Amino acid sequence: MHATDPFDSDSDDDLLPDGWEVDNSLFPLNPLDASIDNEMDGLINLLEYFYNTSPTDSDTDNDLLPDGWEVNNQLDPLNISDAQDDFDADNLTNREEYNLGTDPNDADSDDDLIPDKWEVDNSLSPNNALDASLDIEMDGLINIQEFFYNTDPRDFDSDDDGYSDGVEVGAGTNPLDEFDFPSGPAPESILLELSILIVGIAVAAALVVLGILIRSRPVVAPPPPPKQAAPVPQKSTKGD
Repeated sequence: MHATDPFDSDSDDDLLPDGWEVDNSLFPLNPLDASIDNEMDGLINLLEYFYNTSPTDSDTDNDLLPDGWEVNNQLDPLNISDAQDDFDADNLTNREEYNLGTDPNDADSDDDLIPDKWEVDNSLSPNNALDASLDIEMDGLINIQEFFYNTDPRDFDSDDDGYSDGVEVGAGTNPLDEFDFPSGPAPESILLELSILIVGIAVAAALVVLGILIRSRPVVAPPPPPKQAAPVPQKSTKGD
């Protein structure tokens, strides 16, 4: 017994029919429950009624996407198959977009000019625009350049030819072709040899200075032996 108005399909005037409220365990005489989100799916009960979703089930179509997220991103909360769709053609399904927190309708969620999928595949954040300007492996190319040249943002030398990707781009050679590299020794080997030379010079200089300091120390003569006391003459015991 609900004591609703038999002549009014919406006794509490909350825009929810009495029958729908009763069927979904709401109270047809309480207008406040229209603005409640019982199952915390992002849709209040009034919107659940409007979209014909369940106000007691956060995922009406059981596609692992909350009803509210689907509605907010122009998906159908009553269609299980759209979880596998890729609306923005970024090679991430809508379910993957939900799990990553990215926008299923924008191939570049953080607007850093790097597609979400490329960022995910290369362990970057598709929700952080700042990582486009980072040079993680210190090869002289920031991540947006790595995307442009199709190099590996996690590999200093993508083609393993001994030259960093940044050096190859600067020299006009192909950082993805191991047989195309700048003429002359690799700058990395030059730097290594130079570092070894500098360390060697520093060690030699330290040894020379140490030798000079040792040789320049004043020689201290040993102290003279203590003087022996003169013997005391003995008194004679003979008579005069």
